[in-house]
Amino acid sequence: MYKDSGILFATSLIINNNDLAGYFYYYITITDPGFLNSDYIWMFLAVLVSLVDDDKKFKLVEITRDEIINLKNTNLEKFEKTEIFLRAIGVTKEDILCVK
Repeated sequence: MYKDSGILFATSLIINNNDLAGYFYYYITITDPGFLNSDYIWMFLAVLVSLVDDDKKFKLVEITRDEIINLKNTNLEKFEKTEIFLRAIGVTKEDILCVK
């Protein structure tokens, strides 16, 4: 279900169904806690964020924010993997490192 949920999550964002996107995001992160630790998911999210309007970008940032902050606080090596996504949304790693 992991791969299917990722595709459905992306599709939900693209078709502007934030409730459905939130459900699949929740399902993915509960069933595979390493989902957002992958190099590839952050690349995928970087591409996705470049394809969606501002409302969807905000939703995507909103649902990944806690995990990015958690990685910053617990594992800087894994936090490095988020750089491509952060650049896609116009944020630098240094911006996040300043967040308490």
